[in-house]
Amino acid sequence: MKHIIRFDPSLPLKPSKPKKLKAKSTSILNALENKTLAMSDFLLLCQSDEVLGDLAICENSSEFLQSVGMDICFEGGEVYLGSLKRALREQVFCFVDIESSGADPRVSQILEIGAIKYRNGEVLGRFESYVRANEVPEIIEEITGIELDDVRNAPSDREVLSEFREFLGQSIFVAHNVNFDYLYLDYYFSLLFGVGLYNQKLCSIELAKRSIPAPRYGLDFLNEFLEIFTPSLHRAYADAYTCMKIFEKCLQTLAIRFPTSQALLNYSQKGKNIQPPSKS
Repeated sequence: MKHIIRFDPSLPLKPSKPKKLKAKSTSILNALENKTLAMSDFLLLCQSDEVLGDLAICENSSEFLQSVGMDICFEGGEVYLGSLKRALREQVFCFVDIESSGADPRVSQILEIGAIKYRNGEVLGRFESYVRANEVPEIIEEITGIELDDVRNAPSDREVLSEFREFLGQSIFVAHNVNFDYLYLDYYFSLLFGVGLYNQKLCSIELAKRSIPAPRYGLDFLNEFLEIFTPSLHRAYADAYTCMKIFEKCLQTLAIRFPTSQALLNYSQKGKNIQPPSKS
């Protein structure tokens, strides 16, 4: 009788894939979007949150929640996100881009953050900073032009992110392929400060797909296709600026008028994609 060896301990173990990153705030933000909750229901929601559950959130915690990006409103025993009732023209958006030494924040570093705060066509503020790092891979240097000398003595990640969190406030976080930038920064905020991002987010790629008939939706392509012509690509502030201009073009193109900022978020997530132009 032959014996089948199902596991040989002498063989090297096959490396397991790292778990996919997910912002810990996703569940509570999803539960709050498009809803008004009673205070008691909101506090139960906080108790079940992976991070907030350990922080004794109560009806007097609005200031703390806002400090970590949650656009929370407490009113007459009810709780809701400000975007639910706020007119789009009054909503503050923050267009964000990062440059990094690699795709996974668990094994790489932020090199640069660029951001623009914006409301109803007006730029409210600008943020741009290198972040101290001890390595810039050659391929990243080729793509971005960022060299090790640029970041070797830059402010620390703790210092830059502390300033950036204050700049971001409770604004809606907007980026081209937003999950990359959001998850990267969320990971570092969690690592350094114990609490990640609780801002709502909007993806300019998804909004563009629902607004602009184009053959492709990459940032470089739309920069040319929409005649934005930002001269410096693959740098954080320049890409944040291009993202802002794409956002403006989307709103100009759409015939829809969104009564609230939440209505725009809903459309960017669930609206019907526009058909790309047919090839002649």
